[in-house]
Amino acid sequence: RAYPRRRAADTHPARPTRTHPNPPASPRASEQVTQWLVELLKELFMFRTFSSEQLLDLVAMMSKNEVKAGTELIVQGDLGSKFYVVHFGGFDVLVQKAASEPARRVAHFGPASWFGEPALLYGSKRGATVKATKDSVVWALDREQYKWVLMAENRKVRAMGRVSDAGRLTL
Repeated sequence: RAYPRRRAADTHPARPTRTHPNPPASPRASEQVTQWLVELLKELFMFRTFSSEQLLDLVAMMSKNEVKAGTELIVQGDLGSKFYVVHFGGFDVLVQKAASEPARRVAHFGPASWFGEPALLYGSKRGATVKATKDSVVWALDREQYKWVLMAENRKVRAMGRVSDAGRLTL
């Protein structure tokens, strides 16, 4: 009895592309806003080693969110997964030390501010509540998208390493 020949499984990682497999459904940033976001991200310690291409990839994945006044964008104690950049509007940062105490305002974020970076790195619980003080617009980056850009760069570096190793082979 003849059996069909088995095919080998592809053992090579997928090649990273410039587009994320799940791009945000919200409107993309204009070229001017994209450049503004890239320049802002460069100021953050966690993005200083990123290449221009990586920063553009991150910005391309960011989603634009309109937030109504009074909305709690982040709630203290919730598991964090997003990083935010304030485009327009303002947000109060409220910390509640104990359940029996009222939340206390400890900071305010306005345009060109950012918050939530620990969520990208650790996915930890939020240490404060962030509440919109007026109608606002933020750009959000999800932890999975952030990790995807890092992994894409790692795959690219490994692939370049295989190519350079091949060039050193001697016969």
